[in-house]
Amino acid sequence: MRKKKIKIIFIHLNHTNPVLNPESIATKTVISKGFKIARMHDIYKL
Repeated sequence: MRKKKIKIIFIHLNHTNPVLNPESIATKTVISKGFKIARMHDIYKL
């Protein structure tokens, strides 16, 4: 039996959210926790 990997990608963020800045501490924290942040022009296959 294959183990299913759960992925969480944040796709809707307020324009004032510091996570929108790829160099911010907030972004680094989110990524270090194993999450992803969608960026403009990203394409995800469902």
